[in-house]
Amino acid sequence: AERLRDYASALDYAGRAYGLAPTSETTREALEESGRRARNAEAVVALYSDRLDALGEGDEDERLWLRRRIASISGEELGQTEQAVAQLQRILEVEPKDAEAADALEVIYRNAGQSPELRGLLIHRIEHADSDAERGERLRALALLEEDVLEDPESAALRHMEILEIDPDDGDSLAALDRLTAATEDW
Repeated sequence: AERLRDYASALDYAGRAYGLAPTSETTREALEESGRRARNAEAVVALYSDRLDALGEGDEDERLWLRRRIASISGEELGQTEQAVAQLQRILEVEPKDAEAADALEVIYRNAGQSPELRGLLIHRIEHADSDAERGERLRALALLEEDVLEDPESAALRHMEILEIDPDDGDSLAALDRLTAATEDW
């Protein structure tokens, strides 16, 4: 109990130091370590959230950093996936091509079985792909989701047609279209 009280005091001091130097990497690390030792990640998230709310315009780098940390701590340490999702979605609103945020969101949606949300995220990633290869990879993942999980063979077939626009010789998409066409004819 004494040690936990000491850790709580250390967290209090780390929080004050963070208030004085919120962009210092050392201060941030000390705050998060103190939060872990005191078993009070909620306090760290609260301090980061307060800082986020207080930021003015033009502090986008810090805002993105805070959103990432709030999402990470909320999702991984506190099990608050809704908070993590909200922060990751806000990152994608500002930085639509942010792979780190999109990857984290994809993991959350897959693990939670949130297939409609995953579909929306994959569409977002397709729309913001930097290359045909990336676009094709995301289209393939979306087609599989639509066919196997969402049971939407028509949409899956459309995705495979989009893949064939990128690579007309894509054997997997040609085979999938044959399979999907045969399946829809059976209905």
